[in-house]
Amino acid sequence: MKKINLILLAVIYITACSPQTLATPTLTPLPSETLRPVPTSTITLRPTISFTPTATLEPLGVTFDISSDIPMQDIEEIQTGLELARIYLRDYLGGDISSDFQKELTIRIVATGLGDQSLGGGGNCCTFSRNEMYIFFDVKHMHWARTEKPNLFRALSHEHIKIAVHEYIHAWQSSLGCFRNDYNPLGNWMNEGIAEYIAYDITIQQGIITKANVKIFMYNAAKNTGELGLPLQALEANGLGLVWPGHVGYLAVDYLITESKQRTLSLRLICEQIANGETIDNAFKNVFGITRKDSYVKFAEYIKTLVP
Repeated sequence: MKKINLILLAVIYITACSPQTLATPTLTPLPSETLRPVPTSTITLRPTISFTPTATLEPLGVTFDISSDIPMQDIEEIQTGLELARIYLRDYLGGDISSDFQKELTIRIVATGLGDQSLGGGGNCCTFSRNEMYIFFDVKHMHWARTEKPNLFRALSHEHIKIAVHEYIHAWQSSLGCFRNDYNPLGNWMNEGIAEYIAYDITIQQGIITKANVKIFMYNAAKNTGELGLPLQALEANGLGLVWPGHVGYLAVDYLITESKQRTLSLRLICEQIANGETIDNAFKNVFGITRKDSYVKFAEYIKTLVP
């Protein structure tokens, strides 16, 4: 496996007018000693809330560690997800991951089919590790290289982009100081819910899927996995092995944003408050205007209104 240091420019434009397919990128070859060309085009997001960008988007300063047998399409999909996540963070959440944090971060792309075998990786196809400072993708893993049509997206490439966004958001949470492998004060449902919310909101903005369909999908998935059969309190702690709480977490985060005066920006504010020493309960009330305990009661009532 060769390491290549890439500085990403804005990549692949996903047109909102034709959500069925991704636009074909223009590829500019790198010097012959490198492994891969880099897509060069622009990405346009359609804003859904009023937020004025306060800074330009600097080139991505991470290290790419890419196995030589990775299909170019997989690389492009991952790069697209990373750039869409960065633009969203800039325009709606007060800024991208800091350049200093990016310099320590590696994007590792392999094709083993074994998933992340590191401690805490769990053999998953796609992970973020604060301990090792990498975002990991295995493009031969069964959860990435599926042959069946995705449940929600029209194309598997859309799902790949969503996955890349999700993992980058975990790195962003870590850069703010509210998440690492051994420290998750937000709790599992909120940590995963934030990553899922942002990833799906980007695909909604791109016209790939609709908010209504996402909520129906999340509700049914949460019901099928057993998430809805558990109170959110039971989905806070790490390592219990109960169930992955990303579906119900999405619904809960969406509900909190709707009720918050800060809207989407609240997802950054709660991380910053925790990083500055607030307890999760104090940070929750300061940002969302309700205690965490009371929010659980209200969410339990809210979820009953979502029955398809």
